[in-house]
Amino acid sequence: MKVLGCDVDDALVDQWKTWLAPARQPFFVDKGGVRSRDMSEELWDTYHLWRIDKSLRVMWLTEDEFFALPRAERAQLVRQQVVADRGAVPTVRGWADVVDARAQADGHRFVWWPSLVTKAAVVRHVATGRLVSRHREVKASTWRRLPSARAIAGTFAAGSGPNCFTTVMAAAGVEEVAENFNRREPFDDFLTTMCRRGGDDQQPGTVLVWRLPDGRCQHAAITIGDGWAMEKPSREWSSPRTVVPVAELLRNNRHPGERLERHRLR
Repeated sequence: MKVLGCDVDDALVDQWKTWLAPARQPFFVDKGGVRSRDMSEELWDTYHLWRIDKSLRVMWLTEDEFFALPRAERAQLVRQQVVADRGAVPTVRGWADVVDARAQADGHRFVWWPSLVTKAAVVRHVATGRLVSRHREVKASTWRRLPSARAIAGTFAAGSGPNCFTTVMAAAGVEEVAENFNRREPFDDFLTTMCRRGGDDQQPGTVLVWRLPDGRCQHAAITIGDGWAMEKPSREWSSPRTVVPVAELLRNNRHPGERLERHRLR
């Protein structure tokens, strides 16, 4: 099947289900629970732990334990997740055509459990708010100028971690980095050793780098040629390696306080 224009097999979709709706999942509360937030990279991304107040404690519940609570308590618990800014707490109305979750909590918000997550639901979760990859529109003659990019274009990583930096480096021909997480420092080393400043957005091999005011790399992408570029928007398991027109990519990555610089592969 295709998700966001990318080929995805049933095994990966089944894996997505376990990351969107694990058998035990964390609820963030003021009192009770535990302090530890030890969980997989995939759950870290599902629940957006980076934006949750570190003073909150974690209550781990299974689906049976959750539904054993009185509905009023379930409603309060789900509302707390909205206030905490936890991920994967969608609106009942927004998903009414996929699942009936009106009775789960307060009738306005719900959380995903294994019994609710169908293939259609997880595919929609992944696709919502993301761009469709247009790698199939790129000419074969264009791909020949940057063959390493073709190998990963329009694909999902095996899990969370691989990010924009590893995607650019893999597209540039650095071997065995596509499935790894990469920090800013190794990427800056890559820019120093394998690139020079400058570049043309219409030519293949121009590395686009967005930097924060303090100089740190915030995001990166790479041009393929003929007006196309590739990026991995985030390190999340639900983020594919997407090919879009350069102009669209630049427009979507324009943020206040960030500056764009270009580097050219040597």
